[in-house]
Amino acid sequence: MDKKKMFKIIDLHLEEEAGVPSNRELMWEDLGEWQMDSLKKMGMDPKHKLLDIGCGPLRFGTYAISYLDEGNYFGVEVWEPYLKLGRRILEEFEISKNYTMKIDRGFDYESFGEKFDFAIAQSVVTHMSVRQIDELLDVLKKVMKPDGILLFTFINNRFPYSVYYEMEEPMITPCKLDNAFFQALEKKYQVEYRKYPEGLERHPTGQAVATIKF
Repeated sequence: MDKKKMFKIIDLHLEEEAGVPSNRELMWEDLGEWQMDSLKKMGMDPKHKLLDIGCGPLRFGTYAISYLDEGNYFGVEVWEPYLKLGRRILEEFEISKNYTMKIDRGFDYESFGEKFDFAIAQSVVTHMSVRQIDELLDVLKKVMKPDGILLFTFINNRFPYSVYYEMEEPMITPCKLDNAFFQALEKKYQVEYRKYPEGLERHPTGQAVATIKF
């Protein structure tokens, strides 16, 4: 991304009081392209419906909304300032396709009234409690199509610790997110868990990468 475009994105963050830009913005292309490339390698094409969990200010949305057929992108986010910031970023990128984005703190994905072919949780499971991860799988089991795929990243920390996103939204960085943890969920929800799916590139930040097939 050229410097002029990057500076504009930073300015928009500040104008909308949406937090201080960080690696989320400095790695805009690295992360967005990794997400798009990974989902396409797993078979996502424009006709598919995508749920972007923790969609932020639509960094990946700028790629996905452009690629998918009209109205096939659905994003959820907990940080309310990103709602308006996302709209302004799409305007900056001259993207005018219809999409859906809403603020959601309770896994209310059924309210979309849709069944999804793909879902992505980029750096989201990384900041969920183990109870929230269980709730996430419970809800996705209801809204994903048969053979639908969730792509997600995570970190297996030795100890848990809490953080405040943008100094306001409480989050936790859990521990013991190992194969045994996800295999227990795999059995509970009768899904297919796979760590480091074949063919996908290493994540730009070094997080572990996995998929769950419903």
